[in-house]
Amino acid sequence: MYKIYVAAVEPLMEDTFYQKALSMVSKERQEKAGKMIQHPDKTRSVAAGLLLHYAVRENTDLHWDGSCLVREHGKPMLPKELGLYFNLSHSGEYVLCAISDKETGADIQRHEKYRDRLAERFFHPEELAYFREAEDRKQCFYDLWSLKESCIKCTGRGLSTGLERFSVVPFFYGEEIMLDGICCAGVNAPLYFKTDLKDFKKIQTKELPEGYSMAIVTAG
Repeated sequence: MYKIYVAAVEPLMEDTFYQKALSMVSKERQEKAGKMIQHPDKTRSVAAGLLLHYAVRENTDLHWDGSCLVREHGKPMLPKELGLYFNLSHSGEYVLCAISDKETGADIQRHEKYRDRLAERFFHPEELAYFREAEDRKQCFYDLWSLKESCIKCTGRGLSTGLERFSVVPFFYGEEIMLDGICCAGVNAPLYFKTDLKDFKKIQTKELPEGYSMAIVTAG
């Protein structure tokens, strides 16, 4: 089981709603946002916390006080009794929350300017060959990057994994990969819910916002 919730952070640019949203997220999230200098960064962080609260309420009847455990490499985890795993990501004007009954990693990337040398530095040779053959290199770059980010977030080891030492190309062919002893599966064409943070109306869709790449990886 997995569900992906995506929301625009724009409503939190309004200070009245930002303050209300801030009061609704966990103390840890409030402190994290408080340490940030730029307001857009604060809104994305608070939006992620708000979306997580909503997603948890949608998928369990158990009470959750908003607290998370932190594992060895810093990956947050919901209390075990909830039986849920989550991952958060934000980029540009959007924030996402993935909820699953297995370890999961998710990432959203706004398409910005990039340089081929980034691919040469961080992509596995198999990915680099795939990238060089792509008709739309920018789209391909961010599709690969979001998948790689999702993988290292799924294992919980982060950038210490080494982006260049594994390939996500098998995901495009419906295959799995082994990474740090975990069998990772990429989710092709995932369904997700576009959610409004003010009224939490949701629309099930397959369409991503234009100019963004998104990926979700679950532990097999």
